[in-house]
Amino acid sequence: MLYCNIQVDWSDIAQFFGLLLLSGYHQVPSENDYWSTSEDTAIPIVPTVMSRKKFKDIKRNFHLMDNSLLQPDDKLGKVQPIYDELNKNFMQFGL
Repeated sequence: MLYCNIQVDWSDIAQFFGLLLLSGYHQVPSENDYWSTSEDTAIPIVPTVMSRKKFKDIKRNFHLMDNSLLQPDDKLGKVQPIYDELNKNFMQFGL
């Protein structure tokens, strides 16, 4: 079993989600290319926000739900808590 001991705080989580949102808007051939220094794929802000290793560590270890509690036919089960929270917050602004 692989254990990872990473230290994160709320700003790390916010930056992680920010990079996920950026990756939905600005796409490159592979995830590693977000940290590329190559002139044709470089996105200079990404490595200043978070290292590739920290991003991948958070991504690998970030869980919203206990997998043993998921229903087999619930396709949104793993993301439902954050979806519900975002929906609640968006509704207060009429979005």
